[in-house]
Formats: sequence, C-alpha cells, structure tokens
Amino acid sequence: MSSANGHDTKNALSYGPPTRAGKIPFMPPGTNLQCETAYWLWGDLGSKVPPLIILHGGPAAPGRDQRPLATLHEKHGIPVLLYDQMGSGASTHLRDTKGDASFWTDSLFLAELENVKKYLQIGTFDLMGHSCGGMLAVLYALTQPQGLRKLVISSAPASDTLRVRVHARQRAELPQDLQDTIIACEKEGRFDSLEYQNARLELARRNFCRLDPWPPELQEAMALMMEDDTVSYTMYGPNPLEPTGPRKYYDVRSRLSEITETTVPGGVLLTYGRYDMSPDEVMAPFFTHIRARVKWVQFAQSSHMPHLEEPVAFLAALGDFLLME
Repeated sequence: MSSANGHDTKNALSYGPPTRAGKIPFMPPGTNLQCETAYWLWGDLGSKVPPLIILHGGPAAPGRDQRPLATLHEKHGIPVLLYDQMGSGASTHLRDTKGDASFWTDSLFLAELENVKKYLQIGTFDLMGHSCGGMLAVLYALTQPQGLRKLVISSAPASDTLRVRVHARQRAELPQDLQDTIIACEKEGRFDSLEYQNARLELARRNFCRLDPWPPELQEAMALMMEDDTVSYTMYGPNPLEPTGPRKYYDVRSRLSEITETTVPGGVLLTYGRYDMSPDEVMAPFFTHIRARVKWVQFAQSSHMPHLEEPVAFLAALGDFLLME
C-alpha cells in the first residue's frame, strides 16, 4: 500500500462543460416502464483511449462530486462518462416504488450500466465506482463483462457488515452528548429531527468530507439525494449506517477470487482516505482476495471524498493508473 501525502484542497480541479450530454432510453428488466438515464461525456468515445465510466455512490447520490474528474480528459485525453443512476438526479424517479425491494436491486443497476454501454456503443472501457458505486462496480466485474480493462474501487466496502462495524467505532469517538443524541433519536425513529441531523453532521465532518465548507459539487449531490430517498430508503432503510434493507447482506468476500487477470487485464486500483468511513480494514479483502494486479493508495489528509479533499494527488494517482500499460 502506498500513501499520497500533502493536503492540496486549495488546488481544486477545474473542468469545462461536457462534450456531449443527453438521456438514454431504459426499460428496467421485467417491466414495461419507459425510463431514462441522464449522462454527461467529456471527450470522444471514438478515440483510441478507453473511456472511464464512473459509478456514483449513495445509492442515489448523483455524481456531481465526481465531475472534477473530467479533468482526466483535459490533462490526459481520457474520455470520462458520468451518468445518474435510476432514481437519482436527472434520471427517471419512481417515487411510488419506495419500499419495493424487488424492484430496487443491484441487478437493476447492472442492467442499466449494460444499457448505457450498448446505447453509446462502448467496447473496451475502464470502470470506477465510488462508495456504493464501488460495491456495484465489483458486482459488475464478477459478471465477467467483455471489454472491461481496468477497475477502480474507491472508498467502498467488501462487506456491509465490516462497514457497519467501523461506523460503530467511529461513532464511539464522538463527544458523549452527540453519541447519546444519535442513539436516542435512532431508537425513537426521529431521523428527521434537527438535533439528529446536527449530530450526524459532526460525524460526516470527520469521516465523510473534512473540507469546510463542502465543495459545491458535493453539496449539490447531497441536496439531490435528500430530495428523493426512494432508493436509499428501500435498499438500506431510514439509517444507511445501520441498514435494515437488503443491502445489509452485501458481502462479496467469498467471490473476490473470481476477479482475475482475465477479468481485469489492466489491474485494479484501490483508493481511500486515512479518515474514511470505508477505511483499510473494510477494503482489505479486495487487496488480499482479488487474483489480479492490485495497487492500493491511501490519501493521508482525506476521509470518504479524497477526489475532493486531495484532488490533485487523487487525479495524479488515478491518471497514472489508467495510463499505465
């Protein structure tokens, strides 16, 4: 494992408007629903450089915070594709399906990714997933998709049980009054109360994003996620950090050996922040169990958002990995 040092938060990445943007028709498998996936592309998919497809987290926290990574196109000529997954941002929302765990599944989002690739005629590609998007990216790699060259897993857990265990430890590091507030509000179901939100905000300042204020891209992503909690509520429950929904059973540790040099011939990059809510112990199974080349980088001044907290260092590590033969 290597460490990227040097706090460069003042050197925020500047990026221009997308080369292309639009909406892709999508019919979720087993339905006749006419839905759309909104996307933004920086660069030319017809170039010889494989595009980087980025899967945002949340779930349903549209990847506005990932947009600075469009700088990869400006600096290295790497096409960058971002899209809002179903139920988030500018893509189709289905609020009447809240609580329907048979609809909001990882299989739905994997089918959406395939649909995006097919519509845009993407052959060889690299795939990056951040947080929940990293969980999805690993599941996608396990399908042994054709064309996948390199895989980037950023601040994502190999098991939700591991993630929750770390969360409990991080919560125990808060001042006692904040711990008591969180425990009481969760016991009483007062997740929308101001005191609960303020206590959670202190936890987020430590392990989610340590910048003050949060960058506009992250504020926008969080605001959009809060506008519609259909997906997060269904997959996790009212408190994603103590899940009651189906995502609590996420655990890919026993299958990681299926990701081999054949699956990802270009290798795997793992990234996370020193103060991350998905720290080294949560990501370690990726390093020890995947049977392909794996590089692991820690960002010493960051938590869950090293691409925003240390953007220059993060871009350098990501760019080097993607350009490496």
